[in-house]
Amino acid sequence: MPKLKTKRFYPPQAEDFVLVRRLACLSQEKASEMLHVNLRTVINWETGATTIPYAAYKLLRVMSGYELPGEPWEGWSIKGGLLFNPSGRSYQSHELYYIGNMFQMARYWLAERQQVRDLAKQTPPIQRQHLRLIQGGVK
Repeated sequence: MPKLKTKRFYPPQAEDFVLVRRLACLSQEKASEMLHVNLRTVINWETGATTIPYAAYKLLRVMSGYELPGEPWEGWSIKGGLLFNPSGRSYQSHELYYIGNMFQMARYWLAERQQVRDLAKQTPPIQRQHLRLIQGGVK
């Protein structure tokens, strides 16, 4: 059995952590509250005294709106209470409240349309007699 190749893991660098924290406009105190660690831990991470856990770095990126987790969300972000898609269009929360309903309505419509198509395949075409118009009426 061939050996699976794994991507080499490099722990986050202190400079990257500081950059993400600053992009999120968070102080060290706010970042420590968000990550549920004490202030001294954040200071140690930023000075390089201790290794930054990848989970903490990733969580800071997600919670600060810098990125959303997982491949399906690549390119999506949250900034200032808005959800941005990869093309840059923003969505406010109230615009997303009923999106599930719209998708469900679309699913029902597609299912109904498929039922009509299936029924049309099962039903033989209607045979109509051709009528000829003649002078004085229909024959």
